[in-house]
Amino acid sequence: MYRAPSRHRVRILALATIAGLLIAACTNDSPAPLAPPTTTDSQATSEPSQADPNPADADETETPDAPPDETTAVVDEADPAPNDIPSVDTASDERPTQPPAADATPDPPEEPLEDPWASRRRDLLIQLTDPADIELLAEFGATVGERRGLELLREVPVYLLRRSDLVTYFDALFDESDIEEAEFEEATYRLLGIIGPDLDYLTLLEELYVGLVLGFYDEDVDSFILVSDNDRISRRDLDTIAHEYIHALQDQHFDLGATFDSIETTDAATAFRFVVEGDARLSERLFSDLVASYGPQLESSVDRLPGASAVPFLLRQIFNAPYILGLSAVARIVDAEGPNGIDFWLVDPPRSTEQLLHPERANEPPITVSDPNLLDLLGAEWSLLGTDTIGEFVIRTLLA
Repeated sequence: MYRAPSRHRVRILALATIAGLLIAACTNDSPAPLAPPTTTDSQATSEPSQADPNPADADETETPDAPPDETTAVVDEADPAPNDIPSVDTASDERPTQPPAADATPDPPEEPLEDPWASRRRDLLIQLTDPADIELLAEFGATVGERRGLELLREVPVYLLRRSDLVTYFDALFDESDIEEAEFEEATYRLLGIIGPDLDYLTLLEELYVGLVLGFYDEDVDSFILVSDNDRISRRDLDTIAHEYIHALQDQHFDLGATFDSIETTDAATAFRFVVEGDARLSERLFSDLVASYGPQLESSVDRLPGASAVPFLLRQIFNAPYILGLSAVARIVDAEGPNGIDFWLVDPPRSTEQLLHPERANEPPITVSDPNLLDLLGAEWSLLGTDTIGEFVIRTLLA
């Protein structure tokens, strides 16, 4: 999974894709602010297993050692990435006939702002020291760029994180604006009937993240973290490593954080997450030979996924969608446009989930719908909490 920048953490990674909806709340009966969870709650940006996506509503029986499903593979590994390709005109709704070139010499990243939690986060991470694990990662790293058609521009450090520390790690990333966004998402989900009146939204997100995450790429430190109670890499980690290396490539060449920052609606953000996660899931097959080679040499994981059975069904559906629907969408794109066809969408993100759910509408921009002036109708005792743009994915999920 990819962890979005701070101000998008709740809206994008929690996949609160509620949109086109004008939320008005009575000032005398507005939703209560979310209290910090009693156990150092966090907005963890965790996601389902990469080797086994482990949809939250699926059987929790763990089968970590099975190789990736080759039947979904549509990437032609023999077709290399073009070396001299025109850039994408993001102002046009028509996509070019050639994928965009990756910038092999990007500008150096700006110096990050001082993070008061940085030391605390680092203290939770466990450095890999076993020579066999280091050798394994070196081979994956040397292979990732060549097979994906994107050069690995710099090394990607890998750390371990105990599952018991996962909540604390993400809690260290949360700020006041994230809590405010979560309040809006909670109010919206209550109005839509996705969560009940007695359920705490942040607690539900915590259960999703802690119950399902196997690893994540943290763009703040240009590293990815494997969640495990082993001190070494296990068999289950291999597909997660392949998945997170793809996120590192995406970020190095296409600056995922800047793209998420530029997206204004949660429908568009969800569509982009379909691209980001679908690309990583489909690309896992590029490493199937390494997984098969190293797997028998590694121990099984002692860390078992708790699952998220208490999370409402619709919220689980929304959470899992980028790994399931995103995989299908990316497979269609690669099948039609070639191995690097997905790079179009990483440079020029989709503007709606409709564009990915219906390939024939890939060049149809969303239609802007003006908000009705509900405040005049409701009266002065009402106030606006916020607005957003809903898309086809959430609408059809609710109706289904």
